[in-house]
Amino acid sequence: MRFSAAFTGIPVVFVMVLASPALASVATQGLDAWVTLPGETWADHFNSEEGGDPLPAGFFGPWSDPFDGRISLVGAPLGGPFGNIDTIVERLQSADLPDCPSEDTVDIQIRALSLASASPITVTFNDGLDPTDYDVLVCLSDDSQATGSMTIQRECVD
Repeated sequence: MRFSAAFTGIPVVFVMVLASPALASVATQGLDAWVTLPGETWADHFNSEEGGDPLPAGFFGPWSDPFDGRISLVGAPLGGPFGNIDTIVERLQSADLPDCPSEDTVDIQIRALSLASASPITVTFNDGLDPTDYDVLVCLSDDSQATGSMTIQRECVD
């Protein structure tokens, strides 16, 4: 299973591989709960080496320099009845997987998201003279969530 995520209005992509021939040929609409593993998720949106745009000077306050870099993320459990789950995705349609192999793409919406930086990011101020560490937390905004997509693949096991 591969999980890559993008934030702040950028699409989120989930690829789920179903490898058992005994699985039903329909993945019914519903909720998927995810636990994000360390070292597998990051945000490159502010990393110019990966085509992102650095956060502008002043984003972290007066005299802060631009931030340009990758942020490694880990799951920050939702807690309560959700335990270690940090992301909940709703599949808005059922996926039809009649043959082996087959795939189908369905619409999704992220219903809950709780990630944190694996380690603090360092932001500099005053042209690099004053470094300050920040912990990063990622969650859903209060705005209505955009619809994304999930591709589900059914594969044959020899």
